[in-house]
Amino acid sequence: MYHQPILKNRRTLLERAEKFISDIYFTDCNLRGRLFGDTHPLESISVFLSEKRIPYSEAVQKNFKPCAVGDAFGPTWWTCWFKVVLKIPEAWRGKEVHLRWESDGEGMVWRDEQPVQGLTKEGEKTSYVLTDCLEDSEPHGITLYVELACNGLFGAGQGSMIAAPDPNRKFTLQKAELVIFNQDVRELLTDFEMLVDIVKLLGEGEQRGFQALFTANEMVNLCDPANPSSFAAARSLAQKFFGQKNGDSQHVVHAMGHCHIDSAWLWPYEETIRKCARSWVTVIRLMEKNPEFVFTCSQAQQFQWVKNWYPSLFSEIKQFVQKGQFIPVGGTWVEMDGNLPSGESMVRQFLHGQKFFKDEFGHYCKEHNTFFWEGIDGTQVLTHFPPGNSYEMKGKVEDLVNTVKNNKDKGRANHSAVLFGFGDGGGGPTQLMLDRLQRIRNTDGLPKVQMSNPDVLFSQLESDSSLLCTWVGELFLELHNGTYTTQAKVDGTIIMENGLLKATIDQTGHLISLLLLQTNRETISEGCLGNQFALFDDVPLYWDAWDVMDYHLQTRKPVIEVIEPAKVVRSGSLQGSVSFSLRISGKSTIRQEILLDACCPYIKFNTQVDWEESHKFLKVEFPVQVRSPNATYEIQFGHLQRPTHRNTSWDWARFEVWGHKWADLSEHGFGVALLNDSKYGYSIHGNIMTLSLLRAPKAPDANADMGSQNFTYALMPHTGPFQDASVIQHAYNLNFPLHVFHRVISEPWSAFSVNSPAVILETVKQAESSKKALLIRLYESHGSCVTTTLSTSLSVKEAWQ
Repeated sequence: MYHQPILKNRRTLLERAEKFISDIYFTDCNLRGRLFGDTHPLESISVFLSEKRIPYSEAVQKNFKPCAVGDAFGPTWWTCWFKVVLKIPEAWRGKEVHLRWESDGEGMVWRDEQPVQGLTKEGEKTSYVLTDCLEDSEPHGITLYVELACNGLFGAGQGSMIAAPDPNRKFTLQKAELVIFNQDVRELLTDFEMLVDIVKLLGEGEQRGFQALFTANEMVNLCDPANPSSFAAARSLAQKFFGQKNGDSQHVVHAMGHCHIDSAWLWPYEETIRKCARSWVTVIRLMEKNPEFVFTCSQAQQFQWVKNWYPSLFSEIKQFVQKGQFIPVGGTWVEMDGNLPSGESMVRQFLHGQKFFKDEFGHYCKEHNTFFWEGIDGTQVLTHFPPGNSYEMKGKVEDLVNTVKNNKDKGRANHSAVLFGFGDGGGGPTQLMLDRLQRIRNTDGLPKVQMSNPDVLFSQLESDSSLLCTWVGELFLELHNGTYTTQAKVDGTIIMENGLLKATIDQTGHLISLLLLQTNRETISEGCLGNQFALFDDVPLYWDAWDVMDYHLQTRKPVIEVIEPAKVVRSGSLQGSVSFSLRISGKSTIRQEILLDACCPYIKFNTQVDWEESHKFLKVEFPVQVRSPNATYEIQFGHLQRPTHRNTSWDWARFEVWGHKWADLSEHGFGVALLNDSKYGYSIHGNIMTLSLLRAPKAPDANADMGSQNFTYALMPHTGPFQDASVIQHAYNLNFPLHVFHRVISEPWSAFSVNSPAVILETVKQAESSKKALLIRLYESHGSCVTTTLSTSLSVKEAWQ
């Protein structure tokens, strides 16, 4: 009979339990060391190496050569096909048998000509279950194929996850063997793990944490790793602890499996297809064993890829969609950027995404921390940010505790989502994650857990929504503000005048003066220079291509070295232009042509940069004679305002923001608009309007934006509000210049037109539902309510809205 010790020291008891399940210490005598039993070598293993990603039917016809554990394969982005011949020993009758496979590449197991499971070490998927309980009637001799991609979970970066890929990297087969898996040990290990986490996370101030500690300690007393018959008593103690119920007021966590996969990130598109297949087939295997398991999955493009490349897997997915376990969400074609794409692009994301989900699965995806989000037109959507702040949770106690701790709407929202599973092709959820959540579904001291789906969660949130707050306008998410600019490839003065503007340009291309002749109002601040190029150091803390840190602003260096001083190129009645060139560094140069067209209200800067920098950031600045606490930026189908000051940390976070074709800084009666044709990073601080032009990150693309770059921006001073000054229309004109064709016509003709300057006719396209119909998309651009008439020269039989 076991007796509790008189002194219960928290630190030593906790460490005792940790060492009992450690995979590092005392594995010769602790419980972890009993997870796997006897091993047995494979009958044979051979390999075929392919530079291309070829289908299974083609791969199995190739010549395979013998190989062994410890062999390395590559280079990066190639594919190894392994033929694995195995025979399970007769003596293992009644045992659970796994193929244990470890490699630093990503694998897919094929059996009977079908993909059956992904193998990704970083996703804790290193074994394939051959049988849960070996029976005489089962085949003991089996031939499998393992398709191994020569890349890791995060591509093939050199020394860093986001570094540029090493094209010559090799990938090693580290382990390949048969092994007995002890499920009873796994269950007990999970009990211990959850108890230890509760002790750590609830701390010394919680009675429930001490109950978990003493339960774990007594389980160690009862459990003899060498004697499986002792496990039942230890498990009984754990079940008693986890079985103590919660009160009705506890926070409810809606657990949903998830596997976030970027369609394009650190690997080629073709590898995304295989990442989807490896992950989703593993999810299907889990659903077969766990009928309560729910998995959410977005991105119609990825479903389309799997349908084309893995039709049998797609058929299985459709079956589990019908069962309500595999749940398509989101409704868009991909998980798109919500900042830079145009409004029309976002419309088509939903159009084609929802059409795919309806055609393939029979229904549309439903629209869905917790609040109402009010957009620029006053409409609201119920919004939920999982307070656990991750879409890759692991079903641990820590995830649940953080979900409650981080919930900023306590008292208003008592339900939240927990998305669990490895992302980026790591295979999504694991059986271990499901087992963790199962133990703490309703355990005193922790939030309640229920396997759920988005419809259930949002129905609950909506029913309790009377106390929710409303967030009006932009949700400014600070991470990855460098993406607005990264990968863009996408002695005297000269006076230019066109009747509307008068510009004075010095020999270095600076805009000394820009006069709006109608009011004789100066645009450029006194003593300052417009069109000033500036170079900054650009070394973020981690996400090289994605992030810009605020401290880069402290490293400003003006670009002033002249190669060719400004000179007049054209001085005709329709257009005047001035050209010059500057040296950015010993490797990079700028050549620019400044143009002023007749009757045009803006001055245009056609720019060519030969860019060969490393971790530098090029911008252009315009200090203007305007004072306003807010600037206005174009977004999809509208515009929004952001502060020009840095009073608070929220304001400071907007040191680099995004906008589309224009940004405007206005005071009563006068304003200045900065237009562009392909640059989306802005900063307007005080009276200085800055446009971000080029960055030079080195990871994951070591050559991002290197070489010749061409782009155009323009400066437009105006009287009155930007709406009345037609800033929006002129920004469209800059981005979509008029093309002239010589034709003989008897009278003026226009396919479509509108009679309100506030209405933009954004799109004319063939309708999706009929080739004989056109779709016309318009939007009100001023932020007002107007009535307009749509006119056409076409013969219209029918029109509907």
